[in-house]
Amino acid sequence: MPTSPAENRSAQAHVHQLASAFHHTATDSLTQDSGIAFYRRVAECLPGGVVFVVDPDLRYQLAAGASLDAAGFTPSDFEGRLLKDAVPEEDYPHYERDYLTILQGGEFTREHEVNGLSFVTHGVPLTDKAGEILGALVVSYDISDRKSEERRLLLFKALGVAIREAATAADIETSTIRLLRQYFGDVECALLEVDEDRLQNIPPWLDEDCLEQLLAEPAPQAVYPAAGRAVLGCSFTSDGRVVGITAVCSDVPRPWSTADREFLREVSERAWVHMERLRLVAALREADRQKDRFLAVLAHELRNPLAVVRNGLDLLKIAGPAVPQDRVVQLMEQQFTHMGRLIEDVLDVSYICHGRMSLHLERVSLWQVVESAVEAARPAASAKHQLLSCSEDCDELAVEADPDRLTQAIANIITNAIKYSPARTDIRVDVRREGDRALVAVSDDGIGMSVETRQRLFDLFARGDDAELARAGAGGLGVGMWVTRQLVEAHGGTIHASSQGVGQGSTFTIALPLP
Repeated sequence: MPTSPAENRSAQAHVHQLASAFHHTATDSLTQDSGIAFYRRVAECLPGGVVFVVDPDLRYQLAAGASLDAAGFTPSDFEGRLLKDAVPEEDYPHYERDYLTILQGGEFTREHEVNGLSFVTHGVPLTDKAGEILGALVVSYDISDRKSEERRLLLFKALGVAIREAATAADIETSTIRLLRQYFGDVECALLEVDEDRLQNIPPWLDEDCLEQLLAEPAPQAVYPAAGRAVLGCSFTSDGRVVGITAVCSDVPRPWSTADREFLREVSERAWVHMERLRLVAALREADRQKDRFLAVLAHELRNPLAVVRNGLDLLKIAGPAVPQDRVVQLMEQQFTHMGRLIEDVLDVSYICHGRMSLHLERVSLWQVVESAVEAARPAASAKHQLLSCSEDCDELAVEADPDRLTQAIANIITNAIKYSPARTDIRVDVRREGDRALVAVSDDGIGMSVETRQRLFDLFARGDDAELARAGAGGLGVGMWVTRQLVEAHGGTIHASSQGVGQGSTFTIALPLP
């Protein structure tokens, strides 16, 4: 069947040849069986086409071909009937104009749709050997596949333009839903992101059974839930993990064709690939901003203690009893300790990011580890006149751990509580057993946390907002809690932070598996 303008011209030439062949049928009348029989045989050999022969009275003498049945008609709907009786009333003027053009010696070619099928139709006169017009020969070729492919390519072209112009993943989602509705018609559409094995923004027409089927197989799945709906969807995987689902839903039952499934699969793949690309670009830009912020904070955090050390050195150069040398040396040692801790934090981040952190596991007393962490943090609490207490509400608990690294993790959250709590407040460390886990909880009466701060607390380079830091008079590199989480998770444990809100204090809880 013709699939391009060039092939249309070839088909039109073929119709001319068929008309010329009428001269060799040994007849000079359309009513003689030999002429009609010839074109009936032609129709039978013409895949995906229909042959019509109409006499000068606009009466159908022949209607035959494979596509006649595909369009929902039979030969008896046309043969022997006048044009005005055989075609819909609203279409009659177009058909009459076309046939009269042929009967006056002209030709026509046009594309049109009949009952959901697309056709290209060529019409030429049928003449006898003397050139007298005896009727009209019209051949219609089914070009539905070609038109469907053209429409599909146009939609993909539109999607490509939308993707190139998209600034965010949400822009691509909006364009994809619009395209799906253009293709499928009156349907509901959804692009669902799978975040940490959880689906976001699930529409009401996607029940659990539907989702299970769509998640189980990446190929497009047709699902027919209750209420007469018809759902077609597919999942998209990246690096072996399902990252999204694309689905459309019809409120009335409908079969999903192979073309429908292939279209949805290709649209889904294109959309999710580029949405993932935009998210990755956004993440890289955010990481770059965090890196710049981290370097600025690191420079600031190192500059302050360096200033104290430099001033201390200047004071030590001044001889005489007016300079309290012991106090100056003590301040310089404190600043060196602070700088050493900053550098250790940076090194820890580097070791963890490059997979070079190793644990030397052994069975240790959790209480002894907690006591070591408390003692390591006690000088900082004493400097702020804070009461640092520790209680054990269980029998001796033993865990498989690297004692140094676990001490570091627990000391980090104790030090964090001290840093972000006012002077003369209480810091409480509780150790207890809960089922098959050992819990270490550190509670304070400090500045607390907003919901936004809690959500990003354990991210790399995350810090409290400026207002929270100003209230506490504290800062930091924003790596301590991230390092702590990595250390705890390396021990097979979890860490959780809770707070009633800003100014309401905080509780950090480490849960470790018991052997």
